[in-house]
Amino acid sequence: MILTAEIRQKFGVIGNCNDLQEVLAIVVVRRFNLVEWRNVAAFGMVLCATQAVRETSFYHDTCHVVDQLALGKVALDRAGGHSMVVASTTGAILMNAQIYVYKEAMPCTEWPLPAEVAAFVLDKACQLVDM
Repeated sequence: MILTAEIRQKFGVIGNCNDLQEVLAIVVVRRFNLVEWRNVAAFGMVLCATQAVRETSFYHDTCHVVDQLALGKVALDRAGGHSMVVASTTGAILMNAQIYVYKEAMPCTEWPLPAEVAAFVLDKACQLVDM
């Protein structure tokens, strides 16, 4: 999935980052208001999902995307001091991704592709920042 300049712009200054480590490095040195923190959390989760997409599309590859979202949630929540705005944003994105995979999967036969989960995460993140 390619994150276009238009998509990145929705997330403000944090949209210039290319991976979660960049996001976390900026958080250490810059102050954010509540809206910016929501953008940080949402875009950080998008980066986790998009970077977790592998070349293959087995069920465990789909689960890998969700696993990386869970790890990203922990890192972002810690960086945000476990504030309500960060925890609720990362939590909403993770929970919705988990529900999406659960509802779309038919064990042993069908499941959403990793790229579809990443696209779903991007859509949810964009909805949250447009609020």
